[in-house]
Amino acid sequence: MIIREQLYKIADQLALNASVEDVIDRLLLLSKVEAGLRQADEGKVIPP
Repeated sequence: MIIREQLYKIADQLALNASVEDVIDRLLLLSKVEAGLRQADEGKVIPP
Protein backbone atom coordinates (compact mmCIF):
# COMPACT_ATOMS: atom_id res chain seq x y z
CA MET A 1 0.00 0.00 0.00
CA ILE A 2 1.41 3.39 -0.90
CA ILE A 3 1.78 6.19 1.62
CA ARG A 4 -1.10 8.24 0.27
CA GLU A 5 -3.48 5.28 0.60
CA GLN A 6 -2.29 4.69 4.16
CA LEU A 7 -2.90 8.34 5.06
CA TYR A 8 -6.44 8.23 3.69
CA LYS A 9 -7.15 4.99 5.54
CA ILE A 10 -5.81 6.43 8.80
CA ALA A 11 -7.80 9.63 8.33
CA ASP A 12 -10.99 7.61 7.85
CA GLN A 13 -10.37 5.60 11.03
CA LEU A 14 -9.48 8.45 13.39
CA ALA A 15 -11.94 10.61 15.26
CA LEU A 16 -12.90 13.96 13.72
CA ASN A 17 -11.05 15.81 16.48
CA ALA A 18 -7.82 13.77 16.12
CA SER A 19 -4.62 15.76 16.36
CA VAL A 20 -1.57 15.70 14.14
CA GLU A 21 0.15 13.78 16.93
CA ASP A 22 -2.55 11.10 16.72
CA VAL A 23 -1.87 10.69 13.01
CA ILE A 24 1.90 10.54 13.56
CA ASP A 25 1.47 7.97 16.35
CA ARG A 26 -0.64 5.79 14.07
CA LEU A 27 1.89 6.10 11.23
CA LEU A 28 4.75 5.13 13.55
CA LEU A 29 2.82 2.13 14.82
CA LEU A 30 2.02 0.93 11.30
CA SER A 31 5.62 1.46 10.25
CA LYS A 32 6.90 -0.68 13.13
CA VAL A 33 4.33 -3.41 12.45
CA GLU A 34 5.28 -3.51 8.76
CA ALA A 35 8.97 -3.68 9.66
CA GLY A 36 8.28 -6.57 12.03
CA LEU A 37 6.27 -8.44 9.42
CA ARG A 38 9.04 -7.91 6.88
CA GLN A 39 11.61 -9.26 9.34
CA ALA A 40 9.43 -12.29 10.05
CA ASP A 41 9.11 -12.97 6.31
CA GLU A 42 12.91 -12.85 6.07
CA GLY A 43 13.24 -15.33 8.93
CA LYS A 44 14.69 -12.76 11.31
CA VAL A 45 12.74 -13.83 14.37
CA ILE A 46 13.64 -14.91 17.87
CA PRO A 47 13.09 -18.67 18.14
CA PRO A 48 10.71 -19.85 20.85
